[in-house]
Amino acid sequence: MLADTALPSAPSSLALSNPAASSFNLAWSASTDNVGVAGYRLDVSLNSAFSSFVTGYSNKDLGNVTSASITGLSAGTVYYARLRAYDAAGNVSANSAAVSAATLAAPDTTAPTASITAPAAGAAVSGAVSVSATATDSVGVTKVEFYIDGNLKATDTSSPYSYSLDTTQLANGSHALLAKAYDAAGNVGQSAQVSVTVANAVTDATAPSAPANPALGNPTVSSLNLAWSASTDNVGVAGYRLDVSLNSAFSSLVTGYNNKDLGNVTSASITGLSANTAYYARLRAYDAAGNTSANSAAASARTTVLPDILAPTAAIISPANGANVSGTVVVSAAASDNTGVVKIEFYIDGLLKSTLTSAPYAYSLDASVLALGSHAIMVKAYDAAGNSGTQSITVNVVKPSGKTPPGQAKSRKSFLSPSSATGITFGTEAIKVEIFNMRGKKVFEATGTNGAPITWTGKESGKMVESGAYMARITDSSGAKQHQTIVVVK
Repeated sequence: MLADTALPSAPSSLALSNPAASSFNLAWSASTDNVGVAGYRLDVSLNSAFSSFVTGYSNKDLGNVTSASITGLSAGTVYYARLRAYDAAGNVSANSAAVSAATLAAPDTTAPTASITAPAAGAAVSGAVSVSATATDSVGVTKVEFYIDGNLKATDTSSPYSYSLDTTQLANGSHALLAKAYDAAGNVGQSAQVSVTVANAVTDATAPSAPANPALGNPTVSSLNLAWSASTDNVGVAGYRLDVSLNSAFSSLVTGYNNKDLGNVTSASITGLSANTAYYARLRAYDAAGNTSANSAAASARTTVLPDILAPTAAIISPANGANVSGTVVVSAAASDNTGVVKIEFYIDGLLKSTLTSAPYAYSLDASVLALGSHAIMVKAYDAAGNSGTQSITVNVVKPSGKTPPGQAKSRKSFLSPSSATGITFGTEAIKVEIFNMRGKKVFEATGTNGAPITWTGKESGKMVESGAYMARITDSSGAKQHQTIVVVK
């Protein structure tokens, strides 16, 4: 067999296509060989002399193909490529003609910068004002847009970038200026926002609308919160004024709340008020030109009541402090409170013995179960708020002797002689009579003279007392005291 020494033909018609920032596609026409082409080898260089090669592309074996992708290249750079064919016997063709092309430039991802140079931030402006901006970009600025309060007003495509602003088309007050710069790649950069104050001369004779939906809420003992819906105005509401009164006619006003300027708000706290009191509030809106709206509808609310911190007053009506007692002893008490007594508790030597929730407050103490000697009696009155007041006395338990112990009241029967026609007449042994209502208030007191009986007609200061239970404290000539419950029915 003869050896194959024939070379393949050189590859032809090389073409670089689909350039990107880091790659090309290479295609060519196939070589011919007397036996058959086995493959192709590729050189890529940065120069047409191929004095140096791109890494990875020096005699690179591509296999038996007629196209290849050349990757890993640098953006915006000219590259040269050439090929050689080889056969199975190792014969290698001459180099193809070289082909060249440039990779694409790297994509522009850098946004332009923009800055408003006039007017200055915080400036007061009027009439026609030139708004100027500068802009730069790594490639080039294609346009600058000017925005007022977020609305596009003008576009300038060449430097110097400027726009004439007619401030008379804007409401007086603060406005925001902004510039946006664009490049050919569509990147956008924007300036810092610049605030200016438009101050054109205006003649405003239109009053704002009256504030709507005033409502008072969140009451405390000394304050109320007022909220309302904002008024409208042709130029702008500058603020609100408040009246607060104790009557719906607003014939008099609460100190500090006569046309009080609240500023441009829609809620306010009204303080320094009296507890448990009804208040009325109304508002007016005003604008910068001094125009004032009509009064709003009146809102009303009541402050809350003061918390009850006053303790009830408790009093032991009988027996007397230091009295000698035996047998069954009626412990009678009275109590009063600014809001009302809800219960009275009776304690003997610190132990709760009885609880009563309504007058008359009386507890029958069996002294026979107590040891002879001194014992403590305490009554404790409560109100609905949980406040309590007490009074304590001591009594001496003695042996019963059949006679009235010193300091203890004699039999009730010798003191009372009730008569529906003339009132209640107490026996001649009574030298002093005191009568208390169940709140502890004394409604009657009389002292007997020359043995004449004492009579109570059910009156206090000449006026008939209210129906209910009353407690009579009766003192005899020995100083002994007895207590008797009296019921008055009109």
